[in-house]
Amino acid sequence: IHCATGERVSEFHTFVKPVVNPSLTDFCQELTGITQAQVDAAPEFPEALRMLTDWLESHGFDARENTRMDTEHENKGDAGNAEESYGNTLLWVCDGDWDLRSMIPRQCILSEVAPPHYLSRWADVRKTFSDSLNVSPKTLLSMCQVLNVPFIGKAHSGIDDARNIARCALVLIQEHGAVLAPSSQIKA
Repeated sequence: IHCATGERVSEFHTFVKPVVNPSLTDFCQELTGITQAQVDAAPEFPEALRMLTDWLESHGFDARENTRMDTEHENKGDAGNAEESYGNTLLWVCDGDWDLRSMIPRQCILSEVAPPHYLSRWADVRKTFSDSLNVSPKTLLSMCQVLNVPFIGKAHSGIDDARNIARCALVLIQEHGAVLAPSSQIKA
């Protein structure tokens, strides 16, 4: 999403074929709505990561440096105004730190791929929510309820959760004056 306009710029989605435990449990399938056929047809993690990198590059982000590849403000001395500079920055927004702090680095080790720099910093929407509203939500659903954002889709479905996180982040920005800034990072 483009934080200044609220416009959905693009969306990336792929399932990832598990290699250590290739058979999904009934619990996992019920919780996420993902089927065995979907993951069987999916790429393994290194290919999915390459697909994500290609998608970012196709939208003008230098996935190696976590910045936009446009140079419109580069030679202005002041790098343009803050709003324009902010609008050209890639920042992942997630609900909690676990996926990016723990799961991605572990998966990179398992898959023998270098962790991409573009996944090394993120904004935790739950922290932004707590800081903005002085309320500590327990779940994404509870954030949606407090913000009057209808939860759309299936909880624990990665793409549905991502869409609901984005909608919550936009309401926090547009209606509560929140600023999405990196709240966590993995130091190189």
